[in-house]
Amino acid sequence: MAAAKVKQDMPPAGDYGPIDYKRNLLRRGLSGYSMLALGIGTLLYRYWKIIKCNREHEHRRLQIEDFEARIPLMPLFQAETDRRILHMLRENLEEEATIMKDVPGWKVGESVFNTTRWVPPLLVELYGLLPLEERVFANIMMYT
Repeated sequence: MAAAKVKQDMPPAGDYGPIDYKRNLLRRGLSGYSMLALGIGTLLYRYWKIIKCNREHEHRRLQIEDFEARIPLMPLFQAETDRRILHMLRENLEEEATIMKDVPGWKVGESVFNTTRWVPPLLVELYGLLPLEERVFANIMMYT
């Protein structure tokens, strides 16, 4: 038996290309300039937030000062509100007496509550007899 003829591998025509032997590492993270820009941007943002927070605290401090100045005046405001309510109730009783004068057995100003102590009037009692335009002006939502 004759030995088979062996064909030797040869380089391709024009030779092999260059061998890549250098390290080819991936870029990891941001560049130095972009990290510097990001740091400066973060600092500017935080300074802006601090200034905004300080202004807000200043506003809150002024608001607390206004509330503290208002506390001694609250009895005066409450007395004024009570006076206005009693004035409106008196006008409503006069109007009720005018409207119901022909009804026998009607007692003007009779309470709907079964108690002798003061019950704050309902909004219907205060604004019920006003014309619609005045009720809307008084910012009271009522059914007509």
